[in-house]
Amino acid sequence: MMSTTRRFVLLCAVLALAASSVFAAPPGLRGPLPPQLPVPSSDKFTFAIIGDRWGGEVAAWPVFDRSVEEINLTRPDFVMSVGDLIDGKVTVPAKQDSMWRDFWLHAGKFTAPFFVALGNHDLSNPTMLAHWKQSYGPTYYSFDYSGCHFVILCTEEMVGSTAPGSQYLGPEQTAWALHDLAASAGARHTFLLMHKPIWRMGPNGTSDPEIARIEQALGGRPATFFAGHTHTLELRRRGDRRYFVVGPTATRLNDPADAAPESGSYNHYTTVTVEGSDAHVAIRRPGNVYREDIAEPEIMERLISSVRTEAEPPRGLDGPQASTAMSLQITNPFERDTLFARISIDGLSSSGWQSPQAGGGELAIAPGRTERTRFTFTVPTNRLVPLPELYVEIFHAGRRLGGLARPISVFTESMTRRVDEWTVIAPFSLGGTPLDSVSAGLLANDPQAAMPGFFRLRGPEGVWNPRATYRDGATQIRPRTVKTDSGTTRLDLGQAFGRRPNTMAYAVCGIRAPKACTVYALLGANDHADILVNGAPATPNRVVSLTRGDEYLALPLKAGWNTVVVRTANQGANWWFDFTLFDPTESVHVAPVPGRN
Repeated sequence: MMSTTRRFVLLCAVLALAASSVFAAPPGLRGPLPPQLPVPSSDKFTFAIIGDRWGGEVAAWPVFDRSVEEINLTRPDFVMSVGDLIDGKVTVPAKQDSMWRDFWLHAGKFTAPFFVALGNHDLSNPTMLAHWKQSYGPTYYSFDYSGCHFVILCTEEMVGSTAPGSQYLGPEQTAWALHDLAASAGARHTFLLMHKPIWRMGPNGTSDPEIARIEQALGGRPATFFAGHTHTLELRRRGDRRYFVVGPTATRLNDPADAAPESGSYNHYTTVTVEGSDAHVAIRRPGNVYREDIAEPEIMERLISSVRTEAEPPRGLDGPQASTAMSLQITNPFERDTLFARISIDGLSSSGWQSPQAGGGELAIAPGRTERTRFTFTVPTNRLVPLPELYVEIFHAGRRLGGLARPISVFTESMTRRVDEWTVIAPFSLGGTPLDSVSAGLLANDPQAAMPGFFRLRGPEGVWNPRATYRDGATQIRPRTVKTDSGTTRLDLGQAFGRRPNTMAYAVCGIRAPKACTVYALLGANDHADILVNGAPATPNRVVSLTRGDEYLALPLKAGWNTVVVRTANQGANWWFDFTLFDPTESVHVAPVPGRN
């Protein structure tokens, strides 16, 4: 048996060989068949795919090792990955080497050749990208096997880029892929592997333009796509073509023991058997094997649509204590099996909310039937937020199918105010340690220590001054008006200012109140944000982030005009925040500039 060191050296040699053809040869030319691949004995062969390993830490290695053992027992011709093999987010080469060394100690146990696709944790910053290219070789490449063509793309090639419109592949890689596919038009089946499922990560869930060009280049040839990143298994179809997002192979972040196979939320690996132009896919949970369509989105979509909540108009908001209620309705979309729902109310103990149904409850829903229940609440009007959540867990055939959270709200449609445009002052450099190198725990628990530049006084934090000038070092920054995405409450700063890692911005709007009162904001952000009202933070030493989810925040207003500032920091590529205002008084006025009627 080949030693771990020998196998690692061989892999590096293969990648270096591929690099010479991918980067030095004219576009469209590929290197020779990697020497460690077996000679196919027929047109039928099998390969395996592993998903994300990030998030598993040491506790997940036994799951990974078990998966390697099972894959070896199936004797595939080769094994492939879809990235996120290490935790990453480090800039010191020695630490990067240490993480990769740990991974190869385990991945080196594969008895079949192993091909690497790279994820955002593997290449989480420009330093890691440069280190990989220098130490190991290319980040994207292709090869042929038994009349089939394999294309391994790198969705992280543009990490650290500020080029407008650059998202995932970049122009050089896209051009290479188009030439590569043109040169392999005779393949009986084409397989494309990448980390991020960029066929659904464009605007509003559409295909990214780069992958759309690749899809067009494929023409009508048989092709199958594989990606990872989301930690949830799913299969989508477009015509005769299948698009798989495989879940993690070894992580403890998203692997409940009672997860139903239809949920896609569990550790697994994938095997693909190729016969002629057909590719037969099996999803293998360590100890379990499922058919390929077990996690079609329609199943979970039917489940999500089957759970409906309806908030009743609140009473008593003008007094010391308000009351409200929420109705829950669940329909069983299955034809034969009974669903069981376990209902709980999260957040009562940490808020001023009370309910006689604090213990939650359970419902059994027969096939095709609908069951209803109702929850009532009281809350002091000076403690409306944070809002508790109604949490519903659905069980199918004795196993957990999924969970849905619905916030308990006292806010009705008539109380909702949208901010359609903001005055934005940006960009400012955060300085200090890059955010992608700061631990998530420190960002969550002590953001002032994690990103001191975010809390440095720069001028726009206080009461609006239309005559103020702003500078970031030698750069003068002028306020500009930016509109939210059409029909949404999202302000896309990445679209307005480009990809700018380790950067911050101030988004300003004005709220005029006829008298002193409290309004509420629902805030979500990628990556970090907080709110200041007339210079005072609504969330002292705490930020809202994508990982924490949206939060409801109380905003105390004085009579007259108030300056509201959303302060937001960008860690990497995507940079936006969502802001929805709720006005229980139904009397405030919103403008992009304080004082504008």
